Amino acid sequence: MKAERLQTMTFKITGGSTVCLNSRIVVQQALREIAWRVGLSAVRSVSHDYVPYGIGVALLLPEAHIAARTWPETGLAYVTMTTCQPVENEMISSLERVLGAAFVAEQVETGVVNL
Repeated sequence: MKAERLQTMTFKITGGSTVCLNSRIVVQQALREIAWRVGLSAVRSVSHDYVPYGIGVALLLPEAHIAARTWPETGLAYVTMTTCQPVENEMISSLERVLGAAFVAEQVETGVVNL
């Protein structure tokens, strides 16, 4: 796929569940759900458990990538996704809801950059 137009979305999750934000399974499932909803498929997943808390997960996609980093002790997480295909605003709102539910978050803020 040619990268004629790139779009990067950043999701800041606040007030999240300490347990959910410190679970590699929850983070991986949330990222896979996001990728699936926008029609992307994961080729490979890598993760790292930070000491004493936190998870880093990245999914490599044929079309781009999606990554997350969590700070469970503060209820914070960041998720970024860069794609070669623009994601519609309605879908971005849906992705916010997916992340909010996955991390039992109080708030999800989104930033979008089109290049």
